[in-house]
Amino acid sequence: MILPESYTPDWIKAKRKIYTKSDPSIMEKVIYALSLVEHLVKSGLSYTFKGGTSLLLILPEPKRFSVDVDIITTESQEKIENILKQICQEGVFLRYELDEYRSYKPGVPKAHYQLTFYSQWENVEKNILLDVLFEEHGYPAVISTPIVNEWIKTDDAHLLASIPTVDSIAGDKITAFAPNTTGIKYRVEYPDGGVTEKQMEVMKQLFDIGILFDRLSNLDHFKQSFSATSFKEMAYIKLKEEKKKAQDVCTEVGFKKLSHFSTAFKKQYGIPPTEIY
Repeated sequence: MILPESYTPDWIKAKRKIYTKSDPSIMEKVIYALSLVEHLVKSGLSYTFKGGTSLLLILPEPKRFSVDVDIITTESQEKIENILKQICQEGVFLRYELDEYRSYKPGVPKAHYQLTFYSQWENVEKNILLDVLFEEHGYPAVISTPIVNEWIKTDDAHLLASIPTVDSIAGDKITAFAPNTTGIKYRVEYPDGGVTEKQMEVMKQLFDIGILFDRLSNLDHFKQSFSATSFKEMAYIKLKEEKKKAQDVCTEVGFKKLSHFSTAFKKQYGIPPTEIY
């Protein structure tokens, strides 16, 4: 398990001597992100850890910092929030807050939480994000791996996190690197005229894919993971943005029966495809 020494300025200073170009404030967030992963495992929550930060446990050496914790689970909102309360009572994190605007919306089975900790490096309160997707993980293969990494000091009592294999997460991530279809857009424009630039997020996906491609070992798992993620994303786009009928979309994304398509779509988004208009 992660030792208290990992949170101290002395630990971060020691790491900076090795990784001289690393931003200490981001390094500290990485430590707390991995701590949250460990706390969630210790709580008994059933989940799969995915996304950029999970690469810290997948890859043998650090490649880039990532500080958001992305998980997939079928647990309830009540259970998740009870666990977050318990985690905050244990002292590493001060409190959590639900992003109500973006969470638990019809047709979007996702939730976003912000967890606050006290930075010993900067002597101020800082935050990390927990993003939750409510569904079965759908990966062809997952593994249990110790929560061990260059940025944290641990004892021998390692807890195990469930994460996708390299092939599985690569297939998932390649759908995110598709700015004009299923992936992160280059920019997001809002009705009030506001704009959020996303080029850096797109570059992060490309970087991760490049690293993962060098380590692929099972192309069947890679293909299965890509297909499982992409068809649902493409289906949503065709229904919501292109205003196509469910029967037409069913055929376009490769389903032979509308009933099978409807079941898979509802499992992903919480509502049948006929209601996406």
